[in-house]
Amino acid sequence: MKKIKNFTIEDLQTYEFPIELQGYKMEDVNVLLDEIQQDYIAFQSEIDELAQDLSQTQAELKRTKEENVNLKEQNKDFLTTHNKQIKENLSNSDIYARISNLESAMNKILNHLENNKK
Repeated sequence: MKKIKNFTIEDLQTYEFPIELQGYKMEDVNVLLDEIQQDYIAFQSEIDELAQDLSQTQAELKRTKEENVNLKEQNKDFLTTHNKQIKENLSNSDIYARISNLESAMNKILNHLENNKK
């Protein structure tokens, strides 16, 4: 990248071209105008690069936001499924406990009946 001379407005306003009998020395004027032109070309190149970087960053931000939305949906789906499974497991655990209690009660009754037969 070309080094930018960073002319200021004051530099341009106060620059004095050497005066010859017939006016300004055309070569000096052309040199200054060439340097100004090169500065503006360099500025425009930098602006174009920054605009491209901005565009890429905005596209990446958009993709990241979309990914974030997708991950939130996946998380929501996971939590819904997980909570449902927890409720089912609690229900199943409750049923297993009741069956176990019934089996114990049945065994006690059967033992009691057998003891009474003897």
